[in-house]
Amino acid sequence: MYFLGLDVGTSVVKGAIFTEKGQPVALNRLEYQLNYPHPGWIEIDPDLVWDKVKKLISELVGSSNVKPAEIVSICPSVLGEAIVPINKKGKPLYNFIEGWDGRGNYYEEEISFLEEKIGRYKIYDISGVTLSSLASIHKILWLIKHKPEIYEKTFKFLFMEDFIIAKLIGEYFVNYSLACRSMLFDRVEKKWSEEILGEAALSPDLFSLPVPSGTIVGSVAEFVASELGLSEKTKVVTGGHDQCCAALGVGIISEGPAFNGMGTVEVIAGVTERPRLEHHLSDSNIANYCHVLKDKYLLLGVNPTFGMALKWFKDVFVKGRNSIENREGRGIYEIIIEEAEQSSPGAKGLFFLPHLQGTFSGSFQALNPNSRAAFIGLRSFHKIGDMVRAILEGVCFETRNLIIEMEKVLEITDLRVSGGPTNSDLWMKIKADISQKKLLVPEKSEAGLIGTLILSTIATGVYKDTEEAILSIFKVKRSITPEEKIGVFYTSRFNIFKKIYPTLFEIYEQMGSLNNR
Repeated sequence: MYFLGLDVGTSVVKGAIFTEKGQPVALNRLEYQLNYPHPGWIEIDPDLVWDKVKKLISELVGSSNVKPAEIVSICPSVLGEAIVPINKKGKPLYNFIEGWDGRGNYYEEEISFLEEKIGRYKIYDISGVTLSSLASIHKILWLIKHKPEIYEKTFKFLFMEDFIIAKLIGEYFVNYSLACRSMLFDRVEKKWSEEILGEAALSPDLFSLPVPSGTIVGSVAEFVASELGLSEKTKVVTGGHDQCCAALGVGIISEGPAFNGMGTVEVIAGVTERPRLEHHLSDSNIANYCHVLKDKYLLLGVNPTFGMALKWFKDVFVKGRNSIENREGRGIYEIIIEEAEQSSPGAKGLFFLPHLQGTFSGSFQALNPNSRAAFIGLRSFHKIGDMVRAILEGVCFETRNLIIEMEKVLEITDLRVSGGPTNSDLWMKIKADISQKKLLVPEKSEAGLIGTLILSTIATGVYKDTEEAILSIFKVKRSITPEEKIGVFYTSRFNIFKKIYPTLFEIYEQMGSLNNR
């Protein structure tokens, strides 16, 4: 038996065909371009995404030497918030509006409307997501006001998952975790919220039928199966929001351990056994919405700048990157981090505030696009290695700041880390020492795809429950244990770091008013 998983992101679709033990027999990825029709706008062409998904599936099947009849199921993990209107024939009427889209001054008018009508804490109590520009509801309200001719023809608004499922089986289903990201879903009652829909003058009929993750919703339609090289007996299983699937993929199924995904941005996610109603979570922009596991919830915080900080430094300060790589025979990031190894803990008194994309989650003035990045304490004796070390420490201080906020409701025992930075021993050592959390690096790197495998194997009866599936599929490759002595040193540094943003806040607000972003 084999299982096909998809991980559809903002600009990349990844896919794999796995055995039930999690061994990939085919693995591939395809990229697609985003559309930026106006400054701050971010859209995704739905037809292009489907073309890439079809191509990816065909290539996976073709390269795997697996017979179509042996592929038991297909299950998607997808980005959150992105929404597309379709007509009754299933044809997209507009592009997907991506979650980080910032039209209308980051949906200022729509947010103000909902805060006045319902209130940000009431919205959090119902949906578990904060009143921020990310939520799908703002994109829908914007379309209604600015594109009424499109809204008049709209049969349904689809997320990426139900868009793909509809292409595969011709029916409309969406999992609870993804529905929550719209800010229109009641996380407790597990249905579209009558109160929020009512205030927004929206009908629940505009959305797909919500069902739990890991639900078999049908089989691949015959004509689609033929085109993709699948069997019409291949089951289609509901997946989840990509962060939920990735958390499941590293074994986050109960309170204690947390998933730490490190890419351009960073996420930390842990499980809560009940919906948390503490309003400081809303103030800190930390979501608590339906997990892909029954009656469990995901506590999710985001640092918008993680790997991006090192990429920025590379792009701005490292010239002749290709010639350096060719001469050294190594990757440029490896070379840059080697420079940081020449520095010492504390980067010789240099701090880096990693707010290249503003703030998103945190204890002080979360979700602030006006905040800026800054080097603090720069002196004439500092070298490139000190600056790189300060960047590595700065993003990890930001991680610790987020962990502290999350631990007000959930004790985090260890971090299950995933992403490119896990390849750097220095970076992971810094993270462990600053966070004072043990880091576990999974044996299998594609956490989101592994999450879809776990959902599929349980749905199709290969494993009786999540615990059995995790035991068979999830393995730890290595662990990094924090040093208590260096942790004391970093705590003294952290106590300074956490004062930097509040100190600069008023200056950043004044800079923001200059409109020179």
